[in-house]
Amino acid sequence: MDFFVRYWKVNRGGMLMMFAFQAGLFLMGVVMVLIINIFNKDRDYAAIGGMMALMATIIGGLTRGTGMSRYRLAVSMGRTRRSYMLADPILTAINCAAGVAFAWLLNQLELRLYAMIYSGWELALNIFHKIDQWWFYLAFILGICLLDFLFGALMLRFGSKGFAAVWFPLCFLPLIITGSVDAAKEGGTSLLAQIGRGMVYLTGLMPPMLWAAVGGALLLALLTLSQTARALTVTVDGEILPGESFAEDGVTYVPLAPLLEALGGWETAWDADQRAAWAETELFSLTVPVQRSHVLADGYLYDISDDTLVRSGSTYVPLRSLADLLGARVEFVDWSSPVAVHSGQAPSYTEEDLYWLSRIISAESKGESLLGQVAVGNVILNRVASEDFPNTIRGVVFDRRNAVQFEPVANNTIYDEPTAQSVLAARLALNGTNAAGSCLYFFNPSISKGVWIRQNRAYFGSIGCHAFYQ
Repeated sequence: MDFFVRYWKVNRGGMLMMFAFQAGLFLMGVVMVLIINIFNKDRDYAAIGGMMALMATIIGGLTRGTGMSRYRLAVSMGRTRRSYMLADPILTAINCAAGVAFAWLLNQLELRLYAMIYSGWELALNIFHKIDQWWFYLAFILGICLLDFLFGALMLRFGSKGFAAVWFPLCFLPLIITGSVDAAKEGGTSLLAQIGRGMVYLTGLMPPMLWAAVGGALLLALLTLSQTARALTVTVDGEILPGESFAEDGVTYVPLAPLLEALGGWETAWDADQRAAWAETELFSLTVPVQRSHVLADGYLYDISDDTLVRSGSTYVPLRSLADLLGARVEFVDWSSPVAVHSGQAPSYTEEDLYWLSRIISAESKGESLLGQVAVGNVILNRVASEDFPNTIRGVVFDRRNAVQFEPVANNTIYDEPTAQSVLAARLALNGTNAAGSCLYFFNPSISKGVWIRQNRAYFGSIGCHAFYQ
């Protein structure tokens, strides 16, 4: 219950967004009626605004954000996927019920407005009078919950492309349904009319409550399917990783202890009081709390892509995120082939490399997260490896071929003592931890417009205050 209350508080802005969306379409509908009736000689009118406000609930009910963003929110609050899947449809239903009520109020306002303007005219269409059965609105709300859950599942499993592939066709679904039913009533023989007759036939097979039960069963089935996981084989440097590995929602999970043992050089333990796995190597210590989307490297928070899990008494971690932290490389071909992990090569760097890398990281990103600082270090090292930049860390930091590249060099903060976190970030970057891919540029949008970078380089992503470009 506590989670539900907290989750509602952070999601309540979505209801205001829905009301605003409904009000906008309502006003658009009213304006349309006022304009049309200037030329209307039949002395009748239709309550288009209320109808548009009701239909806007379908879209407005989903404006709380994508299923992915709400899932991330639930994880950040320390809840598992099951808690999210329980609370999110309930909140969607509450939002949609409020949307239906708000549309009804707007409809009443519209009717009173037209009664004053068009005194003596006939009301030709009012959707709330045409559909006065309570079960219709129950089915309407349940349908939106199903759509919302479907979109969330698509986002989690297939990303934004899968979401868009279903979203755009379904935008036309209300028009298809109403058009097909009207065509069937008129006795047409077109494909649309045949679809309408089929829908009328199906709705007549069972009473409304039974249809509601079928919809609930379908939602429960979707919830169950969302929990299914695909078993996988994972290899580390050619050897099969012990334990059970699996893919869930497009994320590969592996048991932590066997992975660290296969990579070599790690000691592991379990802290029952903190509910966290602990590991240590010569480079740094690693704390992995369960059901969280971060780990701790030497006590500093390091964000990972998905929450950690506990299955059968073992701690499971998202493979690619942890591999990036540990300097390993993941190779995925297809679901029928093993997921291959290749451990990083022994690092080769000098004390001078660590000296200048830690200082540029500290000067450029002091106050940023460990992940953000590692990303800055990655940009420096990517430049060292590029033919377009000097081939040493010191050379990249003090590069002046196209003016000063880094502001700390110009204002001399490059010589300030680096923070302990910056030194750790430098060590991690030098040992292969990758948070910025192949990026060669970054800037802080609140300080610099980055015009040339925006126009000439491909956007990679943002971490903290910095935007990174390849």
